[in-house]
Amino acid sequence: MPEEKKKQLNFLIIDNDAAWRDLLGGLVSRRGGRVTQAAGGAEGITLASKNRPDFIILAVELPDENGYVICKKIKSNQDLNEIPLMLISKEGNEADFERHQKLKVRADSYLKKPFTDEEFITRVHNLIGFTAFGEVEDDQYGKLEMQMHAFLQEQQALERRLAEKDEETKILEEKLGQTAGQFLELNKAQKKIGELEKKLKDGVVSEEKIRRLRKLLEEALETLKEEK
Repeated sequence: MPEEKKKQLNFLIIDNDAAWRDLLGGLVSRRGGRVTQAAGGAEGITLASKNRPDFIILAVELPDENGYVICKKIKSNQDLNEIPLMLISKEGNEADFERHQKLKVRADSYLKKPFTDEEFITRVHNLIGFTAFGEVEDDQYGKLEMQMHAFLQEQQALERRLAEKDEETKILEEKLGQTAGQFLELNKAQKKIGELEKKLKDGVVSEEKIRRLRKLLEEALETLKEEK
């Protein structure tokens, strides 16, 4: 009796990051799956309704509506709600996932980017079974590709943090420059009062004028303290 041919599973990947779509698509394809890609939530729902995939991988970060909203729309649709759905996120954390898992309408699995191919495959196996989603023996290419992508993401995150620090430094320098300018002006005012006090002894200026100047100086000092 001939061996029954295994059904080719259809995977829908909804992610704005083209590199991640290709990366996950490669992992799926090497295990015999067929892949459809969507760059946004609305497009993803349209493709899911049209093709009814066997598995949906949905990113939280999307250009139109975020993945949590799209997940709710898919899981609220009677024609799509039984399809296993995995939420993945670059910016989300475990606390975000835990809060979402407590909702009545939620995803079936969650993964934080970057993740290894083993983590991804294990989650898929848990939802649809090992025999349905075959293993590729010693998939060194997939491992290397995932590691390289994770490295690039970490590098991009570091570059963003450095850019933010540069901007913070620039703002601080501007503020210090303004403060330094104010300090110089106040220092000049203090010297001016000292000169006027000397003239007061000689009867050149009135004591009332010096009191007014001192009051203005004290107010200026208070303003400077508040701005700091």
